[in-house]
Amino acid sequence: MSTFPRPAWFSPTAYDSATTHELMSSGARISYRTGGSGSGPRFLFVHGGRAHSTWWAAEVALFGANTPKWAAMDLSGHGDSEWRDNYPASAWLGELEAVASDLARDDSLILVGHSLGGMLSLLLGARGTVPRIEHIVSVDAVPLDPAYASAQAEPSTSKPFYPTIAEGAEAFSSRSARAGWPSWLAEFVGERSLRPQDGGWVWRHDNSSRTIERPVLTELGALDLSRVTLVSGSRSPYAASLNASGFVQMAGSALTHVRLETGHDVMMEKPAEFHRTLMDAVGR
Repeated sequence: MSTFPRPAWFSPTAYDSATTHELMSSGARISYRTGGSGSGPRFLFVHGGRAHSTWWAAEVALFGANTPKWAAMDLSGHGDSEWRDNYPASAWLGELEAVASDLARDDSLILVGHSLGGMLSLLLGARGTVPRIEHIVSVDAVPLDPAYASAQAEPSTSKPFYPTIAEGAEAFSSRSARAGWPSWLAEFVGERSLRPQDGGWVWRHDNSSRTIERPVLTELGALDLSRVTLVSGSRSPYAASLNASGFVQMAGSALTHVRLETGHDVMMEKPAEFHRTLMDAVGR
């Protein structure tokens, strides 16, 4: 039961009624879902770290009655996909490549990635191994410079268990990173970020302290910058490092860079404004 009123345009029905799929990538079972219809390219949404595909439910809802074809995946360690002992960037990139290749057999693709998902989407474009990628929209993220991307342990910063789903959802929505989100969306995603276990609720992402290797890009490779849009938050804690990154410097004026008045979670803080920006970026 929602505590906060939801806008008239939002319903999770289109997301929840999607078809689920699984494939194997480097020994892990990877889950993704597909929905929508039409003859145009398929949107492939890729979440960020310690998130999951349901973060894109609001964007799917904003498509409205004529929802185009879309897909949303869970990277390993997130959502409904399997967990690993460690998470090298090459494994995550391989998972995205596997899902994109599967979808590209039937459709051209528009990759939309937030944070980690944006880095991976740009890396996949640079790799050039998946045909029919029409556009890449990276949300507040570019691949890191090699000097800042060494593998490192990331400690967990949240409790592993909650007696009730309400307590877990409150823990999710009360974090400072969610300060700019609409309350109804933070509550919805918070509830969807938990699963029942042992009479209580645990996170649907790997909440253990784990070793993370960040995606690195040293050259643009096959990336066509005329088909890339960077959408960033002007109040993001990563704004300065993003603007000074080697990727942005390499891309120069060929990169379309749109800034919205948000923090890091651009599409969560202003779902409708981001959706309009997304549609403009891909000419829809």
